[in-house]
Amino acid sequence: MKFSTNTWKNNKSLIIHSIEISLFFVFFIVLILFLEIPRIKYDYVEELDGYEIVEVYGNSKTYDIKNEYKGKKVVGIGYKAFKNKTKLKSIVIPEGIIYINQQAFLGCNELESIEFSNSIEEIKIAAFMGCSKLNKVIFQEESKLKKIEGSAFFDCTNLQEVFLPSSLYLIGDYAFYNTNINSISISTNTKFYDNSLAGILPENINWY
Repeated sequence: MKFSTNTWKNNKSLIIHSIEISLFFVFFIVLILFLEIPRIKYDYVEELDGYEIVEVYGNSKTYDIKNEYKGKKVVGIGYKAFKNKTKLKSIVIPEGIIYINQQAFLGCNELESIEFSNSIEEIKIAAFMGCSKLNKVIFQEESKLKKIEGSAFFDCTNLQEVFLPSSLYLIGDYAFYNTNINSISISTNTKFYDNSLAGILPENINWY
């Protein structure tokens, strides 16, 4: 009887241990799945009375960016907010967003297309640097774009054609360096530095 009791106790311990291991793996799998859910974190920007996207979670092919959060406009995409989201394929920047901050999409090497709304005004340093599959950049006819800063599209090696709106005031140094642009349309009113159009052949620039 004593042997039988000890055996039952040992079996009970094994069962409990097995359950604990199973629960741990279930928790681990649920945690991984939760971290893969596309989610967006916002911070309030007092001087603009709106929200900035500061970080995104998961690694999705696209993210649904809203133009409002908690009753306020979403005004910008923050520093490194989408950095290294290697599954991201396309993104639409909605009306209300006025800037894309530095390195916001750095290293999104599967990103193929981005469409900006009329409200975009600034694309900052290295915002899309290293987006090697980017081949479609769309600006609206009534765009308010004012500035594309240095290295904004640096190393976007699949980019071949861009039409820049007439509202554009300034292009920073090496903004389109190491791309494969064979056609870029730029207003004669746009200002630029010595190296703003570095890497683009003069015959591939269409002034209007």
